[in-house]
Amino acid sequence: MKINIDEFSSFLRHSLKNLKVDEKIIFSTFKKDRSISIIKVNEDSFKIIEDGFNKKEFLSDYKNSLKILKDLKRIEFLRSNILYISRRGL
Repeated sequence: MKINIDEFSSFLRHSLKNLKVDEKIIFSTFKKDRSISIIKVNEDSFKIIEDGFNKKEFLSDYKNSLKILKDLKRIEFLRSNILYISRRGL
């Protein structure tokens, strides 16, 4: 699935609310060389994996996850207009 970069925040809020435990969403660029993965660990925490310019992992609640992901969007998807999304269960 593809989304416009302008729809990232609204798609993210909707997806995080509807994500089930142990389910994963991956946002990646066209070349698939940079990505951000989100895994719902339990009912109120998410694991965020940055794989691109930096390789980091974060563990946070819903509210902090949104803030972290918006910051990561600016770093990893600076010049991207389209993001590719895949959803997987673990």
